[in-house]
Amino acid sequence: MKSRVTMVLTGVALVLATAIPGAALAERPSFVSPGADAAMIHGGSGEARDIYAIEFIAIDGQRIEPRDALWLEPGEYELEVRISGRPLPRTLTLRSRGEDGFNRITVELEAGKRYDIRAHHDRHDTRRPYTVILHNVTDHGFAR
Repeated sequence: MKSRVTMVLTGVALVLATAIPGAALAERPSFVSPGADAAMIHGGSGEARDIYAIEFIAIDGQRIEPRDALWLEPGEYELEVRISGRPLPRTLTLRSRGEDGFNRITVELEAGKRYDIRAHHDRHDTRRPYTVILHNVTDHGFAR
């Protein structure tokens, strides 16, 4: 009797193990390997006055492990970020950080390009002092 219950539970576990990852993968962003057919999205380092490094925390509404670089297939994406690196300016209050869309940017990605995305602090805008910007676009150097 015990072995039959064990076999049934093992079968159920196998079905769940194969069904759940497939469903979860369908909802995950399409990360790809570095190469000429992919776009690199970079958010770290390269800080300057009023420009802050960021980490990516979601793609098209799907949460991801925070990271400062991504490789994605060409296409349009909404990226959600958080500031990393140096301390935030005093004018960056919780009220302004809580505004809808304060930490999102929509980008159209092309293969073979590197997209540097950063946070920009506007010292003169106390209502919305922080925006996510496309700081620079270059070829990423992988030959086709």
